[in-house]
Amino acid sequence: MAFFSWTRWLRSLVSPTVKPIRTRRRFVPKLEPLENRLAPAAFTWSGNGLDSKWSTDANWIGGAHPTGVSGAEDLVFPANASRKVNVNDLTNATFNLRRIDSVKPKVPDLR
Repeated sequence: MAFFSWTRWLRSLVSPTVKPIRTRRRFVPKLEPLENRLAPAAFTWSGNGLDSKWSTDANWIGGAHPTGVSGAEDLVFPANASRKVNVNDLTNATFNLRRIDSVKPKVPDLR
């Protein structure tokens, strides 16, 4: 049997047979959003700063003061704090007061 055939070659020139290219389906992962996982931040007053302002980092345990931007920050004022009187000098801030133990928060008069 001959490997080469003139008739087969001529037929291939007239009507070439093209094999269809099979494309595989691409896997497209579907993502769904997770639930909100924000945990409220708790800031505990220590009163160890040079003044009694809320914006002083040294007055809070951990060395960072609350910002009040998210509205989900909890403030804790324990009875054993160094300063019992404190001043909220953060404007346009909202907080959740979790616990006040014999600390007198003083809100400034903004008139």
